[in-house]
Amino acid sequence: MQLVTPSLKWESEHQAYCKEWGSSKMIPNSFSLDGYTDYSVYLKALRLKQKGSEHWVPNSNYFLVNGEQKIVAMVSIRHKLNDFLWREGGHIGYSVRPSQRRKGYGARILEEACNFPSGVMV
Repeated sequence: MQLVTPSLKWESEHQAYCKEWGSSKMIPNSFSLDGYTDYSVYLKALRLKQKGSEHWVPNSNYFLVNGEQKIVAMVSIRHKLNDFLWREGGHIGYSVRPSQRRKGYGARILEEACNFPSGVMV
């Protein structure tokens, strides 16, 4: 298992991950591909969100990938919180691929996020 940064290498696997969600709302929504027809545009938007803006708090996004190179979970680590995230979202937003639930991946990705370098979550 390893955390990897979203990149073009993961495009088809990311699309398959999203497809498994069907009409359900994906959390964190920063990983949703809705509205993007070009994956490179999505990646550029993700990089911009990493810096923060008036609509997004600064955050880092990662995929948890297993030995078969399958994305099993995703995590968004928020470096700062706005009022909404202070009440409802917190510093860590994550999701586990529907077909991979009940296998310990949620606990694993939370552990990885909590072990993120100190000072990131202020």
